[in-house]
Amino acid sequence: MNIGDGLVLICAIGFALHIVYTGKFSNKHKALPLTIIQLLTVSLLSFISAGLFERSSIVSTALLNMDVLIALAVTSILATALAFLLQTKFQQITTAARVALIFAMEPVFAALTAFLLINERLTTNGLIGCFLIFLAMIVSELPNMKILKTSINQETSL
Repeated sequence: MNIGDGLVLICAIGFALHIVYTGKFSNKHKALPLTIIQLLTVSLLSFISAGLFERSSIVSTALLNMDVLIALAVTSILATALAFLLQTKFQQITTAARVALIFAMEPVFAALTAFLLINERLTTNGLIGCFLIFLAMIVSELPNMKILKTSINQETSL
């Protein structure tokens, strides 16, 4: 295990906590104010972290580049604000486990998109990873399928 693996583990724990707490609080609060609080918190912590860990010359040079500003606007509005708002809204009607599985599908969709758009091929390990993600989705839904089958059998016997 190296420093990168440790950072990935910390991020995974952070994302898991985010999903669990979003599920907990999305049922008690409206989606828009909750999302705004999340984004303001992340923005503040990111700004502080950039000041502590990044060289100021890189940050100021990057912010003067129009391509960087456009990419920042697109990713902050569409990929972050809109995505968090939708997650918060729809997590009111689903479970944290399902949200985690949907997020786990991101690399699968990225691989499929890369294959369709630029003819990129997956390695054997990549294909195994996709298979394991699909298998996890199926296995996680099995208890719900059992409950559904039981309720259907009860209704048909009445």
